[in-house]
Amino acid sequence: MEDNSANESKVNKSVEVVTELVKAVPIYQDVVQPAAKEIGKALGNITKLVNIALSPVSGLVWGYDKIALWLENKLSEKLQNIPQEDITTPPINIAGPMIEAMRFTGENDNLREMFANLLATSMNKNTADKVHPRFPF
Repeated sequence: MEDNSANESKVNKSVEVVTELVKAVPIYQDVVQPAAKEIGKALGNITKLVNIALSPVSGLVWGYDKIALWLENKLSEKLQNIPQEDITTPPINIAGPMIEAMRFTGENDNLREMFANLLATSMNKNTADKVHPRFPF
């Protein structure tokens, strides 16, 4: 019987410890929560600062959708008088670097126009041999 009593005492002691722990948790949260909020604010402020610093640059970088739309319109215009059978897919060593470069030069009308001319020339079977992979650069 004493074994039961000893076990019961241990269980009661465990319940008391757990109860005290549960009571202490809200206090612990109250102590930690303000510090965590301040750290979160500081990280948020750093993120805002980085976003503000990069915002002028982000407007200059063209995304793929914008490049594709511009090229579709411009190339349709430049290739409108070329027979369909003479239009071909441009070589990747011409189109790839050009599209990549347009991400950073899309706001420059002269460069954009040069890239469109080069791409249109590379897409015309009759003129494609005149395009060299180093032309865009």
